[in-house]
Amino acid sequence: MLNFSDLVSSYLGEVPGADKNLEQALTNIEVQKPQIPTMRETKTSLLFTDIVNSSTIFDKFGDEYGREIVAIHDNLVKPIVSQRGGVFVKGTGDGILASFESCGRSVKTAILIHQKVVEHNTKFPLMPIDVRIGINVGSVIKDENDLYGSSVNLAARITDIADPGSIYSTGIVYARCKEKEYQFVERGFKSFKGFDSKIPIYEVIW
Repeated sequence: MLNFSDLVSSYLGEVPGADKNLEQALTNIEVQKPQIPTMRETKTSLLFTDIVNSSTIFDKFGDEYGREIVAIHDNLVKPIVSQRGGVFVKGTGDGILASFESCGRSVKTAILIHQKVVEHNTKFPLMPIDVRIGINVGSVIKDENDLYGSSVNLAARITDIADPGSIYSTGIVYARCKEKEYQFVERGFKSFKGFDSKIPIYEVIW
């Protein structure tokens, strides 16, 4: 029996009788309806990493080298996220998104990531990586595989403006962690696409 692709090819090739066969197949076809994911709103601390100049790395050294750099990043970052009680949400192609129940844990994780990157670059100077990190806290929409919402978008945008080797955060992260052992420096109010008001940005000094 012909599969659906063959039926379509026969029909487009004007094979005699193909129209009837395709019509019958269309009549009997059962389309699987997509499942609407169960979502719930929750408040969490969000951490994005980003490999600095990843596009340039791929262009200059090729896909094979570029993929190895991404793999090095993932092998450095993911264990630290797990050890600090975070949840790996997804890879972004040249970074990751992780979530934490504790704001302090996300900041500590970011510091440990940068320390690990420095250690790697010292040990393996032929394959150095440079990473920037953004952290935000807020309500998110959570399904089985991803996190959504303006808090996630803001965390990503903060990461985009962070300097290489730095950790940028929102004012709410600063407010929740300023009394702990972490040191913050004000980086002013920044405008971000999709947000009407300017957002106070702080850098975590590590």
